[in-house]
Amino acid sequence: MPNRYSHLIIFYSLIFCYHASNAQYSFQRLIGGVSQERGQALFQTSDGGYLYDGATLSYGAGSADCFFVKTDSLGNLVWSAVYGTSSYDNAEYAIQAYDNSILGVGRTFFPGNTTSDALLFKTDSVGHLLWGKTYGSGNNEGIPFMIETRDHGYALIGATQSIGAGSEDILFIRTDENGDTLFTRAYGTAESEVGLSIAEDAQGGFVICGKQTLIIGGLPYADGFILKTDASGDLVWSNLYGDSLWEELQSIQIASSGDIVTGGSITSFGAGKYDILAMRTDSLGAVRWGKTYGGAEIDASYGIIQNADSTYTLSGYTNSLGYGHENRGDDSTNIFLMKINSLGDTIWTRTYGDGLQDEAYRNNPTADGGYLVSGFTTNYAFQDSAQMILIKTDSLGFTGCHEFTSHPILGDAPLVARPVSFVQSSGISPGNINLIQLFVNTDNEDACLYTSNQQLRTSSRSFLFPNPSEERVSIQFPAQERVKKCEISDLQGREIQVLGVDENADSGSATFSVASLVSGVYLIRINFENGATEVLKMIKR
Repeated sequence: MPNRYSHLIIFYSLIFCYHASNAQYSFQRLIGGVSQERGQALFQTSDGGYLYDGATLSYGAGSADCFFVKTDSLGNLVWSAVYGTSSYDNAEYAIQAYDNSILGVGRTFFPGNTTSDALLFKTDSVGHLLWGKTYGSGNNEGIPFMIETRDHGYALIGATQSIGAGSEDILFIRTDENGDTLFTRAYGTAESEVGLSIAEDAQGGFVICGKQTLIIGGLPYADGFILKTDASGDLVWSNLYGDSLWEELQSIQIASSGDIVTGGSITSFGAGKYDILAMRTDSLGAVRWGKTYGGAEIDASYGIIQNADSTYTLSGYTNSLGYGHENRGDDSTNIFLMKINSLGDTIWTRTYGDGLQDEAYRNNPTADGGYLVSGFTTNYAFQDSAQMILIKTDSLGFTGCHEFTSHPILGDAPLVARPVSFVQSSGISPGNINLIQLFVNTDNEDACLYTSNQQLRTSSRSFLFPNPSEERVSIQFPAQERVKKCEISDLQGREIQVLGVDENADSGSATFSVASLVSGVYLIRINFENGATEVLKMIKR
């Protein structure tokens, strides 16, 4: 395990006990056991805390189980539970419904089966299982995304190999609030299609995005698609978007104007081998603009959300930006969170992680104006393991540790809608499933307490006291290290004061006044002469 700084635990506990009105809290938490965890969906619940959905190999009845983790607003564990069979089960997305219940979707392999069924299960607000449903007809089915509809039913989107026109078709399941099917639809061609995201429009119809893959000359190619259905799931129109290589649309939103905004990945245009893609169309699918973001290597987005001010945030992973790529190149990926305006121009981009593998899936806004980012990391876990990482940022994407401000290359993606005729069919069979539920006590640790290659620290870290402070504060520095300066900034990273402490470096400590600062939470960045840095949080009373 990487080194942790146990003497900062009390310090961070004091910070989290401090509460001011309208405060923006930011942090990074590590969740999981000794094996493999993947974080999928992460959102704020009605009580102000957070619900994290994913899959775990560390706990549960089978080879993999669905995993719900509930935290408070500071990221502290409230409860965690696994749901599954003695075989393989995976929750790929989750929501909280109008009645505060929690629903998860994914796939399950019944014990002894070699094919999977789509899975939908429901718990109450504290994780007690209410029911489980399956949808399948003998081959592989799975659901990576769902929404609650206006009538409090559910719309599930994924893929089926049991029905349809090709080897794999888009699967759309519409249920009532009890999970009973209202209709099932499959859409496809002779090629392979998978649905990845869905949104309900103002008329009760739906827009769906995903990718179509095909093999040409033994090599795989892909196009993104958007299709529109009416409220009954009948096709209204369907388009492909792509050039000559690989494009996919992973997430979809409907703007207040009725325009459709999607996020995904692209290789036909952009700065590198694989770039982040954002695209906006009118309500009929005609492209208004397409933009690429990235660098020389591989960058991809899995999630896009619309903010209240008509901006958008995208999340995913980058091999071109951030600390990891700068130090390890192709061996490392970092998480990114990027905010763009309604024209696709970047507002800011933050990257998170260290020198190994960090990857994000979804992002969601929080009530205080910040953002949640879900994913996984191998940087701070046991060897050959991965943990879910819960990133809570402020309104500018800052958390206070393991982060960089990055600048992706912005380009144009001159994509054109190409109408495509999808064959519509139906016939998926519903069923019930008795999942095994088990409440577990998973690890939930502060990622900022871990040694980072970015900080180049392998021994004791600096210690700030008293904290909270009123008039003066002292910092104890690591032995045998010289300090160049300290900088005080607010939580948005704006510099407030520079404190020269060279004259105190040999004594291993420095004391300075904070009397002029207004009450609040601040960041103190310590710059060492060897080029390493540390960031501490300080509360000013």
